[in-house]
Amino acid sequence: MSDSITVLAGLQYNQGDIIRQTIAASFIADYGIVKAVNSDKTIDVTHAVQGAYIDGTNMPVTVTRSVEVIFPGSSGMALTWPIAVGDGVLLIGLKQFVKATKSLNVPSGQIGQNSPLKEFPHYNQDTLKAIPLQNVSSPKVSLTVDSSNNVLLSNTTAGLFQIKNSMQSLATLMSTLISDIISIQTVGSSTSQVLNPATVTAFNNLQAQFNQLLES
Repeated sequence: MSDSITVLAGLQYNQGDIIRQTIAASFIADYGIVKAVNSDKTIDVTHAVQGAYIDGTNMPVTVTRSVEVIFPGSSGMALTWPIAVGDGVLLIGLKQFVKATKSLNVPSGQIGQNSPLKEFPHYNQDTLKAIPLQNVSSPKVSLTVDSSNNVLLSNTTAGLFQIKNSMQSLATLMSTLISDIISIQTVGSSTSQVLNPATVTAFNNLQAQFNQLLES
């Protein structure tokens, strides 16, 4: 760092400059681009805007490593999706350091509960969390509500849809229904009646299409 941007050199600037520089040194909210996705599902993030010192000198490009990604979620419902290199994320600096949001406990009053034992950072790189928020023109999977309140769920890849609860799967129900229809036989004459072979072929094709769409 050159002498022109040291703390002592900063005395030549007015109080507003000093306050703005102090705020700029804190990580309250920023935007970043995913540089790497780690094995523990944290991410390394390159900050989208390069900072500058009071005198206009550019700072080095900022990279924050091992940032926890947080999604909309609670005990009742959660949304998650894969994060890829190049995705944009909103970086939020927490007032207090929270190592992970998955298993938080209500503070017990003990020193170090939900906080580091030896240091207590505020609004700095250690407290950053990443929220995947970005306007994307062509996402692989999209959930949209249009102006007519239609709910549109689409997938531009060969990925499957899975719709089920703890007891039933839509794919299994549809497969069973089609199999039962194909095996229908009638009684009432000396010869058993079965479905027309063309109908059976049509239902087999329908079943194959469901298998390509739904995951059991």
